[in-house]
Amino acid sequence: MPWTIARRILEENKVARSQGWERTKQALLEGDGAVPEKTEELLSDLVEHTICGEKLLRFYELTDDQIIAFRETANVLAIPESSAASRYPLSLDETELKSTPIGHTLVARHKFESGLALVFSTVRVVVIREELEASLFPLETADVFSQYDEIVGLKNRRVQNMDVVWIPTTGNLVEVRADYPKNLPFSSIEQGQLSIKFELGKMLGVDYLHSSVNLFPLIGKMYENPDEGLVVEFAFGTTTASTKHEKMRRGSLSLRDESYHKGGIAALEGTPISPFKLSIEWERKLGNDVTSKPELSLHSTAREGSAGVGVLIDAIVRNCIGIDDFQFVEERMQHYLLVTEEEAAA
Repeated sequence: MPWTIARRILEENKVARSQGWERTKQALLEGDGAVPEKTEELLSDLVEHTICGEKLLRFYELTDDQIIAFRETANVLAIPESSAASRYPLSLDETELKSTPIGHTLVARHKFESGLALVFSTVRVVVIREELEASLFPLETADVFSQYDEIVGLKNRRVQNMDVVWIPTTGNLVEVRADYPKNLPFSSIEQGQLSIKFELGKMLGVDYLHSSVNLFPLIGKMYENPDEGLVVEFAFGTTTASTKHEKMRRGSLSLRDESYHKGGIAALEGTPISPFKLSIEWERKLGNDVTSKPELSLHSTAREGSAGVGVLIDAIVRNCIGIDDFQFVEERMQHYLLVTEEEAAA
């Protein structure tokens, strides 16, 4: 869990906190026992973060018959015994990770008013790239290393993520939410999306997740609505074959209203642009003077943008404190998906 989210959760539960994870853990260990009193609340918040925190999201559209069958089967899926299931919602320690097979294991099923969450513990091997100092090597190798500007070592490391399949109570859009911590490469998480589909297909005996929803039209539509959150990142192509990529993270300011951005758009004198990358942030009041800032990123390529209606099946959702934040982002996305469908039908 990122510290920015943990800090707000601790604040909401009135648990003492310090600067960063390490100092906060040390302060709690030396504190007056406030954490045990809040254990149930904090574990509940951890479960919500597991289901909704830092995810690479894909939507899959099922038919009416498929979604009914999927709900019925998911409700009775057996959860196998495993070290990950016994530790859930806590993570495996390093010793346990070493003896845990690579792949997905169903560890929990949570029923909410809005849907059913199947939680998978996923053990992945990721490659960590570390820069090495030439001084670490024997002197006789100095001539060899002097030919290079950088010396890099690659290290295989096991990590545990929590991936979620979400089946809504109403509607036909099933979601796969693959854990996407910022320190892991996109390629690893993208592969994880495919692995979850494969594993779920084996468990159910049928592949329901084969019709992924194209999210590309949302980039332009969400940007064009001036009341839709704060645009903190935007990239687009122009008719002059140039591309522009802008970022802005200054409190309550949006790129839509930034002078340089508005001036650049105005200079195009009404000629169309081809948006292909967008990040939007919303500010939400959660009570107890706690504010959340969930963020949605729809990142495609200039090539897809130049194609008119490109293809994008991945959305990145970050900074959600809990289920309510995540559902807010979902609802905003689904609103524009519905608009797109209505336009296509017109």
